[in-house]
Amino acid sequence: MTPPAGHLTLDCQFRYAEGFELDLRFEACEGITALVGPSGAGKTTALGLIAGILRPQRGRIRLGDRVLVDTESRIFLPPERRGIGMVFQDARLFPHLSVHDNLIFSRRAVASRMALPRVVEILEIGHLVDQMPERLSGGERQRVALGRALLSDPRLLVMDEPVSALDEPLKHRVLDYLARAVAEWKVPALFVSHDSADVRRLADRVVLMAAGRTIATGSADILLDGALLAKLAHGPPLINLLRVERLRNTGSYWEGFVGTQMVVLPAAGVLEGETTYVEFQPHDVILSAETVAGLSVRNQLRGVVTRLVSLPGRVLVELDVGQPLWADVTPGAASELGIEPGGTLYCLVKSTAMKVVG
Repeated sequence: MTPPAGHLTLDCQFRYAEGFELDLRFEACEGITALVGPSGAGKTTALGLIAGILRPQRGRIRLGDRVLVDTESRIFLPPERRGIGMVFQDARLFPHLSVHDNLIFSRRAVASRMALPRVVEILEIGHLVDQMPERLSGGERQRVALGRALLSDPRLLVMDEPVSALDEPLKHRVLDYLARAVAEWKVPALFVSHDSADVRRLADRVVLMAAGRTIATGSADILLDGALLAKLAHGPPLINLLRVERLRNTGSYWEGFVGTQMVVLPAAGVLEGETTYVEFQPHDVILSAETVAGLSVRNQLRGVVTRLVSLPGRVLVELDVGQPLWADVTPGAASELGIEPGGTLYCLVKSTAMKVVG
């Protein structure tokens, strides 16, 4: 059976002169795949191999029915023949060209199945087409860069930390545009990110890397796997991300529900829709054996302990509050509370510790 046009398979070895070695195997198919791991894991190197910027010492890369690299057969397609659209952290627009001319720069743009008017509409950049790049904000530049990549009619979008330089509101808007574009044109996307909350919101599949190796692949839930966290002492950072539904404005604050449990959200202006996400750190969670009265903490979520991960000087506790939630406690606190899988605890989280992320 012929694989889909955007189905990527990679099995490569690469070594820098400085000594870093990468020995990587993974697949990426429809939807959005994230490469995640600590700094120095080899994520950007992997993108360079896929895009044709780097040449592996050994290996094979295939995209759909096309072989991009096969060292045994001495096949190495140049970047311009690979059908890959690239979006970099710094956008890399041509400063001497208008937004319109940046968008149509690719020779494939005229024949692209992505019509220019529709790309402009989906990315909401119609008011920018006559502007020069120097007049654009960071988020606008990234949207134009995404549009230019789409108009090259790619089989695969490859993005290296495309929103890491943006502030939170802009970052989430650009990620929404990315999700909208992938859904509109069914273009598979591969992106690198250090932000596990962004990955859990956006990615259909995750490739977890460390020291140039594939540690695990699967859904975004692998970022909550305690056994993997124990292997990755220096990352990726563990961040709680809760989906809050049935939002309601009480006049002075917003509230919503995680499953059947009500939560009070931080002041966040106007929230659109009936669902949002909040993120917070595991160390912002206080565990209690019972509900506590007379505290300023508004959120006390009942949870069942599902696992414990012992790390040097700390214990990560996973609880099911209707969604996975992690707490970070000392070994002494874990012992005093008698925390064991199956036990019930209350997770106290100040609303001010939560950050609404869209």
